[in-house]
Amino acid sequence: MDFSRFELLPNEILIEISDYLDARDTYYAFYGLNLRLNALLLSLDRLYIYIHYNGRSRIRHDHLFALRVHTLIIDRNRLLDNLQQFPNIRHVIFIKSFEKKIEHVINQLNNLEHLTIKVKGQGGASRSIYQRIFTNDFPCLKSFIHKASHPPSLTNTWTQTPSIHFLDVTSDFSRIHMFLAACPNLHFLKITIPKLAVTLADLKQHEKLQRLHLTITTDQLSFDELPFDSLFVCLPKLEYLYLQQSIMNIDMINNLKQSQWLANVLARHLLSLRQFKLTLCLSANQHFDIQQLKTNFSKAPFDSLFVCLPNLEYLYLQQSIMNIDMINNLKQSQWLANVLARHLLSLRQFKLTLCLSANQHFDIQQLKTNFSKAHDQRYEHELKII
Repeated sequence: MDFSRFELLPNEILIEISDYLDARDTYYAFYGLNLRLNALLLSLDRLYIYIHYNGRSRIRHDHLFALRVHTLIIDRNRLLDNLQQFPNIRHVIFIKSFEKKIEHVINQLNNLEHLTIKVKGQGGASRSIYQRIFTNDFPCLKSFIHKASHPPSLTNTWTQTPSIHFLDVTSDFSRIHMFLAACPNLHFLKITIPKLAVTLADLKQHEKLQRLHLTITTDQLSFDELPFDSLFVCLPKLEYLYLQQSIMNIDMINNLKQSQWLANVLARHLLSLRQFKLTLCLSANQHFDIQQLKTNFSKAPFDSLFVCLPNLEYLYLQQSIMNIDMINNLKQSQWLANVLARHLLSLRQFKLTLCLSANQHFDIQQLKTNFSKAHDQRYEHELKII
């Protein structure tokens, strides 16, 4: 088939191209060229409009697509002049917008389903916006994302918002109980923890949460300091757990290796766990004993951890700092394959990612071949080198 001209491309490709274009650009560029493109454009029902801080805010010819605009993106504090012309907007994304501008927009959207606020510092979503969200002022809201460097000041005067299923917020660890209590039907919770606050109020049992993603962004706090016992005992249905320490040093890694706290906690409380990810990011300005780091990695207490997770189906491991000697050691020893064979009888997928120094040279194909031979064919396995 001849694809040398744009109008000869199949509908599936044209629809995918439109996903990357503002609704205004899509219609101004292609509407009226031919009957086929007109019909295709009129079939699109999840269009978006991007209001840039130095771009146009009034939309001309909106009668062509107004009813099919699903998402509105507002950059800085530029507002859409004729917002009332778009009654089917369900998702609004604010980028570096002030609180008053945010409230001005969301007050006009009674059927809002998804709200995303991306700012630096503590701006964007203040206590009053949180109060409205978690007291069910937006009864159709399904997801709320607030990306900020620092958490807003919150008071525990919320009621409940049963419609919310997904939360991604920056908060102290001590506030987790507020989000769980306010969202009884929450399925996925992502919390970024930027500062020290490890106390946790009494939690009630939450029967719906299935996915939990915790990220620590300070080097003054590590996972072994968090009261996971108090948290996980209230999450009996948790199936996916992702822990990320964004700033690590070698002492924190050694402490994590030597203690059995994590394996013990998972064994006690998370009996439904199907997938566990742990990502540790090392500080760039630290000087490490590579040989010691290699030893720590190869002697990680996986036996103690995996014996407690008989139902684990998906396992992802990533080593962020590697050299060729460490890889050779990993290749030659069968320790990891043996551990998986002993304990993870329900394993369906295993992925190992190794990040190599830029100045290293080695036979990638041979490394992958050896990796494939070492692991059991009963589960899918993949080695990724970056």
